[in-house]
Amino acid sequence: MHSTTIHVYYTYTCELLGHLRGHNGKGPESLLVPPDDTRIISTGTDGAVYEFNLRDFHKVSDNVLKAVTYNCGVSDVATVWVGGNDRKLRQFERNKLQSFVEYNLVDASLISMSISQGMKLLFGGCEDGTLRVFNTYLGEKLMSANKEAGTATRSITIESHSTHTGLVTNLALAWDESLLVSVGEDGVVVFWDVVAPQRGLGKELQYSNELMMDRRELEEIAKQVDHYKSQLLDLKQRMLQQQSKRERAHESQIADLAKQYEGELEKQKDMLVSLEAEKSEQAIRFTEFMAELDEKSKRILNQTKEDYESKVTSLQERSRQLKSLIEQRRKEFEDKAAVIREEAAGEKTETQLQHKKRLEDLDEENHQLVLEKTKNDAETEAMSKLLEEDNDVDIISKKEDYEKRRREQEEELSAIQAANGAMLSKENLNRADLEAKVADVNEKLKQQSGLESQIESAKRDIDALTNEYRERGETIAEKERRIYDLKKKNQELEKFKFVLEYKIKELKAQIDPRDEEIRSTKEKLTNMGSEAEQYQQSSENLSLQIRSLRQKRAGNQKEIDGLHEKLKNVEEQQSRLWTEIANVYALCDESQGTPKERNARLKEMAKALLEKYTDPKPSSIQKSKVLSARTAADEVREYNRQRDHLERNLTSLKKKVNKDVENNRSDRSRITAENVILIREINDLRKEARTLAAKAGVVIEVDPTGTSAYDEEWQREIHAQNAEITRLQELSDDLEAQLKLKGIPPPQ
Repeated sequence: MHSTTIHVYYTYTCELLGHLRGHNGKGPESLLVPPDDTRIISTGTDGAVYEFNLRDFHKVSDNVLKAVTYNCGVSDVATVWVGGNDRKLRQFERNKLQSFVEYNLVDASLISMSISQGMKLLFGGCEDGTLRVFNTYLGEKLMSANKEAGTATRSITIESHSTHTGLVTNLALAWDESLLVSVGEDGVVVFWDVVAPQRGLGKELQYSNELMMDRRELEEIAKQVDHYKSQLLDLKQRMLQQQSKRERAHESQIADLAKQYEGELEKQKDMLVSLEAEKSEQAIRFTEFMAELDEKSKRILNQTKEDYESKVTSLQERSRQLKSLIEQRRKEFEDKAAVIREEAAGEKTETQLQHKKRLEDLDEENHQLVLEKTKNDAETEAMSKLLEEDNDVDIISKKEDYEKRRREQEEELSAIQAANGAMLSKENLNRADLEAKVADVNEKLKQQSGLESQIESAKRDIDALTNEYRERGETIAEKERRIYDLKKKNQELEKFKFVLEYKIKELKAQIDPRDEEIRSTKEKLTNMGSEAEQYQQSSENLSLQIRSLRQKRAGNQKEIDGLHEKLKNVEEQQSRLWTEIANVYALCDESQGTPKERNARLKEMAKALLEKYTDPKPSSIQKSKVLSARTAADEVREYNRQRDHLERNLTSLKKKVNKDVENNRSDRSRITAENVILIREINDLRKEARTLAAKAGVVIEVDPTGTSAYDEEWQREIHAQNAEITRLQELSDDLEAQLKLKGIPPPQ
């Protein structure tokens, strides 16, 4: 499944056969394949149930509930079961998927399901961790009775089991439908035995109280048990010896480490003394540095104060000059502005009057010209009517004169307009100059305000510097007091200087031999480290061997327990068989009748006994033929048989105790012999080590008590052997005490 599309592949060749589409949102949640393998049913989180045909990959039927999200589903031949998040179980018919029946689950929603077609059971895992069992046969009957969709009137829940803490994520049913496996979010896997109502519980086999077993098998089992016990004792002894060796090695390592720690402690003490001397020197250098720093800070402070005072006076003088210059420029600008305004106003009025007068003259001339034109037009028209041919030349000349005069008037008018534009441009230039001067004045005022703010900030800086100067004076006084105190301490330290130098000389004289000792101990420590690694590896190998032997012992113990259980069951069956045989014999012996009748009766009862213990399912008639009642004679015989059995057990226990005592004595003698051999080997090794040391010219190290390292090793070995002997002696005493309590005389 990829997104909302279902892809169908051929499992042998991984060939893509087709696509199934229809779901929205996150896509299908589960796929159901009915037993006929011709269709596939899908349920999704979009509340849809679709049935697709696997031949043409088309949708056959569907059912959509948008308000529901389906979590899981299963299908059989004719029914589809689906569980949603609305805490309901829905049952659909496969042929339509439209009619369905709802079953309320009340307090939980189904997360996973599995169906058993043979037993007509539906298993569902819920979100609250419970496992519920539903009767699908009853559901099919209810659905056939109610053809319309709706909520079921009856519940099909058979039982509910609290299993997991959290969601039951998956359920799986075995192929024979006899085992159910549930998996939850809590990481627990639970196996369930499925018991159908028609199947019933499996019948348990009945075993007899007695068992027929060969004595040779019992002896072999007893020999194996004794062999395992002896191996266990050997392993314990080896482990104890290895543990004692490791303890001795650890003790020697601890002693070496203690010596090394003492050497390091002496080094740290020497380093502490050197650090204290260096600290005193640094304190003296620090006092000198602080004195130089105070003098330097005083000089810098005085210089900065003088610089700031000169800077402040220069700034104040400059501000006064700028103020006077700004006032002078302002007066000049105001005078010039007034003159320019008066000149501009006078020129403007004059130009306006001239322009107006000129325009009036031009208008009058134009009017006159128009009048003349009209007059001339009239005259020309009149004359044209009379003298058209004679006066053409005069008319053309007059017309040309008129046009020439008109052009001259237009040129004069354009010149007047150009003069007017020049005057306007000049006025605009004067206005722009005035605005520029006003802007310059405003800029000067801004500069003045900036200078005033600088003066104020300089004043604040002066106040801050004065405060800093006062604080530094206080700190200088405090440091002078500290310098005086440090000088006193320096005088006191000078008193101890001579004593410390003398001690340093003595310690240096002691350090040289200690360095050689430390070097030699380091070499020994590296050698011991390599030996410790070898011991560690051997210890790990031994631990692995011990673990494997323990596992073998556990397996053998389980086999022995199983054999004991089988032996007990066989003994019970044998005792039951002997009791019934004795009852049959006694009944036949005591019954009345002819010998032939008694023989026939005995034959029938023996046949019934044979069929009872050989046939796994005897009939009721055969069971009735066997007599199970026990008489007083039977009780006496049973008592005698039990007494004989206990006496045989007591004799076997006595033999076993005697054997254990003999083994203990042999072990004690063997350990003492091994101890003597070890002591002899230790003495030989000590002599060989002394001869080798004498040849090599090496002096064997001796501790302050006068014993060498070999003597210490020998003492430890003797101590371990003595401890082992005392332990074995205590074990022997305990065994003898147990024998006395049981009334068995101890072996001599």
